[in-house]
Amino acid sequence: MKNLKKVRKAAVVSIILFFVAMSFAGCASTKQLMAVQEQANQAMQKADAAMKVAEEAKSIVSQESQKAEQAAARAEEAAGRSEKAADRAEMSADKAEKAADRAEKAADKAEAMANKSEAIFMHKMKK
Repeated sequence: MKNLKKVRKAAVVSIILFFVAMSFAGCASTKQLMAVQEQANQAMQKADAAMKVAEEAKSIVSQESQKAEQAAARAEEAAGRSEKAADRAEMSADKAEKAADRAEKAADKAEAMANKSEAIFMHKMKK
């Protein structure tokens, strides 16, 4: 952008110089007019080169912007998949906890039954 401004400025200055040179055409020599014309031509060439560079830079920026947008979309998709996986993991953990609770209750019942069986056995042994 800065180069583009410089090029525009140079082009405007060269055009102004050209018109100033033309207004002094009666006072200036042909050599001087040719020199001013050459300077104007060089300024225009520099302006053209700067425009080409600016267009190339714009193209590169556009391509990189597209790549960044695509990367952001992929990141968003990955975040969505991660969130779903976390939800599934949480549900699995809840199921595992419930299964562990059921197993603990079953173990408590089995222990109670074993204690009853032992008490009955001991009672019968005492007789």
